[in-house]
Amino acid sequence: MHNEDNLLKISTILKADGIVLFPADGVWGIACNSYSVFGLEKIFNAPIAKEIDYHEILVSDILMMKQHTKTIHPRVETLLVYHERPLKIIFKDLQSLPNQLVNQASELCIRIVKDTFTRRLIGTLGNPIYFISLMDKKNNNPIPFHDLDHRNFPALDYILKVREESVHQEFPLLIATIDEEGMIEILE
Repeated sequence: MHNEDNLLKISTILKADGIVLFPADGVWGIACNSYSVFGLEKIFNAPIAKEIDYHEILVSDILMMKQHTKTIHPRVETLLVYHERPLKIIFKDLQSLPNQLVNQASELCIRIVKDTFTRRLIGTLGNPIYFISLMDKKNNNPIPFHDLDHRNFPALDYILKVREESVHQEFPLLIATIDEEGMIEILE
């Protein structure tokens, strides 16, 4: 779906505090390097940021997730190993993230991405990606690219151009929370 040139271009933009629009796991979103204070500020000041319910951190694997959470219950780790659908997990004990991000977000989700391009992008960047999923609030479905109002994203530095039909999400994103005993509650 995406080529090596796009991977390097987006990685370079994210390393330089830029903002990009691209699909991750079949959901379009705006993103920045999660360690970029300037990138985070640009997104937080965008009109769309005031409408989101969950702030997301995209990671490439469980190891990267562990670097940003104080603990992961073994039940959750087992679920993540075998779960094939994209899953956002709300963590209350995050670490190693900028204060600006932790303070801005009332709830932070971490998602281990499933699509190869985004995993490779995170690996090239070397950091998690802060991501706002662009969802239709009425039916909780991803907004197709052709329905996005680009005026809501004045600070975009790059839009990944892909054929709309190549952005496909087989299953909806799930959002879950975990209590201290490792009990998982699916919220959406």
